[in-house]
Amino acid sequence: MVRQIENDIEATETAATTPKPVLTKMTVPRLEPFDEKTSWAAINPSRL
Repeated sequence: MVRQIENDIEATETAATTPKPVLTKMTVPRLEPFDEKTSWAAINPSRL
């Protein structure tokens, strides 16, 4: 069980330092129906 917790911590730290999750957050909303938030994210991602 301790090993699982350590793995979770390591995975979280890896995700925090990897740019890929950010790219996923930027591209996924564009596939969903546009509402005010997702359309704004697609138009101007630098504001997030």
